[in-house]
Amino acid sequence: MKKIIQRTAGLLVHTLFTSFVIQDVFCQSITGKIQEVGGAPLTGVNVLLLSDGDSTLIKSAVSDPSGVYVLENVSPGHYMISASILGFKRAYLLPVVISKKGEVVQVADFIMESLTTQLNEVAVTAKRPFVEQQTDRTVINVANSIIAGGGTALEVLEKAPGVDGSRPISRKLRKIASI
Repeated sequence: MKKIIQRTAGLLVHTLFTSFVIQDVFCQSITGKIQEVGGAPLTGVNVLLLSDGDSTLIKSAVSDPSGVYVLENVSPGHYMISASILGFKRAYLLPVVISKKGEVVQVADFIMESLTTQLNEVAVTAKRPFVEQQTDRTVINVANSIIAGGGTALEVLEKAPGVDGSRPISRKLRKIASI
């Protein structure tokens, strides 16, 4: 019984010691703010903590509605921070050095520049599909089709999908097609 109590106490002391050591090594955090050039905070910005040597991703965070982000549980070392969001240029902060245990590092604010392009004009073009299936009929648009080139309406109709060209076409339809 005495050995069980000693082992349990030893295991408990070891667990507490290990948790304090791990907490002491990894309790650093980096915090900062992201805003536009005008000073308005940016929400939903992707913030990446990258290794300074090879740009390996270490941690990531997203800015809150007030533009603040927090990267927690960062071990001591040299880093750079990248911020990106659609419609703005990617921004970097470097170097960020974490040296003390348990320190909260407040880095400089990110000022994100808008990424806008002025277009001279925009042309929107569309083409009708060759075959349109409507509720009461099938419409064949032959305006931009290869079968419409140089033929009569009757020839176009004979080449249309779903039309059987082996059977003779009535005289009434031939008269309409020749008009």
